[in-house]
Amino acid sequence: MRPAVKSKRTAKITPIGLDIGAAAVRAVQLQRSGSRWVVLRASTWQIPPGAGIDGVCSTVTERLNRAAWEQEFIGREVVVGLSAPDVELHALELPQAGDSMGQDQFGSAAHWEIERLCSMGGQEIQTAHWRLPKTQGHACSAIGVATAVSMVTQIWQACSQAKMECSRVDATACALARAVALMRPGAPESVWGILDIGARGCRLILCVDRTPILVRSLGAGGIHWTELIAKSLQVSTGAAETHKLDHGITKPKTATSPGTGLEVQHSSGGLDELSALILTALRTELDHLVGEIERSYEYALQCYRGRSVGFLVLSGGGSTMHNLDHYLENRLGIPVEPANAFLEQGCSARASYAVGGRAEKPMSTYLGAIGLALDPEIDL
Repeated sequence: MRPAVKSKRTAKITPIGLDIGAAAVRAVQLQRSGSRWVVLRASTWQIPPGAGIDGVCSTVTERLNRAAWEQEFIGREVVVGLSAPDVELHALELPQAGDSMGQDQFGSAAHWEIERLCSMGGQEIQTAHWRLPKTQGHACSAIGVATAVSMVTQIWQACSQAKMECSRVDATACALARAVALMRPGAPESVWGILDIGARGCRLILCVDRTPILVRSLGAGGIHWTELIAKSLQVSTGAAETHKLDHGITKPKTATSPGTGLEVQHSSGGLDELSALILTALRTELDHLVGEIERSYEYALQCYRGRSVGFLVLSGGGSTMHNLDHYLENRLGIPVEPANAFLEQGCSARASYAVGGRAEKPMSTYLGAIGLALDPEIDL
């Protein structure tokens, strides 16, 4: 998914990482500063509700044009990331590396297997794949990626209309793994993961070393959570969103205690019953999420025997809900941390994130765009 485009940027400044999600487009550009990356620019562009691909491309063209006019970014190279349903990822059961099948044969076999598994309604598709680390635990040897050629063409045209050059179209799931692998290195013998809680869906990406080995959709995202809170508390969705982020859910106690087993949260000197009510409203969703994460880790550990359980990073707008990291850590029994915890150390912001006069969302929402800005063949 990567045409040859000559870069006009300096080696220390990345292309513009453009993460196209269901509700918004995130744009990030990084600059190398010594041994770390600095966030040079970061912007969020809202997608009109119900907009199809034409509406998304119009938004991209309009905002890239405005960014160029205002000299918001440096250079004209763009890397675009797509998520489900615009991108499909499939586990491929093909001969492992080192077998009699050569690289060209493996690539051809991967393409035909992706075409067989793809559900994009007979559209012409563009494919890519990467091999998985060798294991005796399962038959899958690669993960395949598919997207419609028409989608890629429209994205390139949208960038071209803004006088930008799209040098790569990538799966945002891969970009998330790339960003975490660079900025939050973990134990080399562990299976680690990213839980990305977007506006309309949650996805889990499990990795070995720097390679994604499992990508799963785990159901509805932050908008659905807000709707559940609004219905339970009988408030507007706007008020429910504010309560979700400001109060969050009650924090589990680390020690065994009678009663609910929940730590008392205080607000203005009194019991914060609101966070307990929010937890009640979300309990079924959170139970489902915990169960799916546990099953995914168990499967990965069976496939990669001898490896330990690593950390879980939270990204996306829904990850900023107060105490969600503590809740998941308590339920899963593994280290859980928001992306902000290491982004604030590995990256520092040198730009205002004010958009339309309001404070922008935390850097964890830009993790995919950060990974897109990084070159997988150079920056890692």
